[in-house]
Amino acid sequence: MTQFDDFQIIPEKLMFSVPSDRYCGKDFKKIKIRDMVEIIRAFAFENCKNLESVFLPDSVREIAAYAFKNCEKLREIHIPKTVTKIEEGAFQGTAWIKNLQEDFVIVGDGILFLYQGKETEVVIPSTVNTVASEAFQANEKITSVVIPDSVSEIDSHAFKNCKNLTQVTLPKNLSQIQDGVFDGCEKLTAISLPESIHCIKNSAFASCKNLKEICFPKNLESIGFMGFMHCENLQKVQFPESLKEIQVYTFAFCGKLSEIEFSNSIQSIDDDAFLECGIEHLTLPDSLEKLGDEAFKKCKHLKSAKLSESLKIIECSTFEDCKNLSEIQFPKELQNIELNAFKNTKWLNSFPDDFVRTDNGFLVKYQGHDKIVNIPDSVKMIGTKAFLNCKEMEVVNLSDSVKWMDDSAFMSCPNLRQIKIPNALEFFSTEMFCGCRRLSEFFATIKNYHYHVFFKSQRIYSYLENVFHKGFF
Repeated sequence: MTQFDDFQIIPEKLMFSVPSDRYCGKDFKKIKIRDMVEIIRAFAFENCKNLESVFLPDSVREIAAYAFKNCEKLREIHIPKTVTKIEEGAFQGTAWIKNLQEDFVIVGDGILFLYQGKETEVVIPSTVNTVASEAFQANEKITSVVIPDSVSEIDSHAFKNCKNLTQVTLPKNLSQIQDGVFDGCEKLTAISLPESIHCIKNSAFASCKNLKEICFPKNLESIGFMGFMHCENLQKVQFPESLKEIQVYTFAFCGKLSEIEFSNSIQSIDDDAFLECGIEHLTLPDSLEKLGDEAFKKCKHLKSAKLSESLKIIECSTFEDCKNLSEIQFPKELQNIELNAFKNTKWLNSFPDDFVRTDNGFLVKYQGHDKIVNIPDSVKMIGTKAFLNCKEMEVVNLSDSVKWMDDSAFMSCPNLRQIKIPNALEFFSTEMFCGCRRLSEFFATIKNYHYHVFFKSQRIYSYLENVFHKGFF
């Protein structure tokens, strides 16, 4: 290192960025960042307890999260106009922050770094281009904010936990709502999103408990996971044609969300997307190809569901605990219904037959108690654990109509001793007869067995291991 005007020049050889943790804990007092450095990385100068003054050159564009965290004696810092982004906690625990006096602390290229005024109705100056992540975070005084059209970016968590914020005016050219920007704004009842918005990121409006309505821009392309989770008073959403996916937990725990209008462009609804929502009648568009685990679990008001004709698989627990769901229209080309997809629904619990099945012949569950079970000709596919723990069942005769049996279909049937497999069935999935300890009479022409088909079925296992390769077990 060399000395220059009483400042130590950093770094002496590095170019383009100061890396994370490089100078943590050093005994610098004054530092000058070398020209050509563009980014001060996260935690780069964390815990430099003696650091008092920092000079950043015009080459610097970004100061990453916690870059100068806990530099307790840092009182002077030169931030050039070229800096366009300051991430969360960059100057946390510094004397510089504690000594700031202005209502609107504007640094770099028009970055509103911090608001510390006393006004409840705030109008941000038109000289601001970016609202930084800590600008208003956890400010419980403000009730309304007007953000000028000069602002092109609002950083993550900028208004998080502003618990008394009721009204926000967004700039007309804003393209994204970043992560957690309005997370925890409990009194926000409505917000108008400009048509320029194409992305709402993770947790952007999570826990906005009094948000009642939201109108999505027509060009919206994505909503991040947990985007509107715990919006307990949200009543209606209508998705634009530009949106193709609804991500994990996006509308989970929106207990009053009773109207959902899907566009014909929606292709995927991910896990838990509408967990514990208030919808009563569900119509899924035919464009939908994926419906994730627990997507509508515990929607206790749901009475009817019309599923997409493009849907091939209904995944685990998709409608579990939808206790009032009694009417379901299944797709004609349905290939699989996974475990507990309709557990504790009225449709399953009140099915008027021992063989609970769909119109296209998918057997979801056997709920009879016969010793000899004859699978009816209407059954074409047998689902995961359809005969799980059928303790009375001793003999099973499958009709020639059965073309597929899923994983663990006859798992843990302790008294099952004989089963006849149709010639049309060519493959057994994982743990098909796992735990069928008395199974000894097995009539089949199948030679393609998945791993552990007869696991813990000692009698049939001992016989078949001498006939087929052990790898099939």
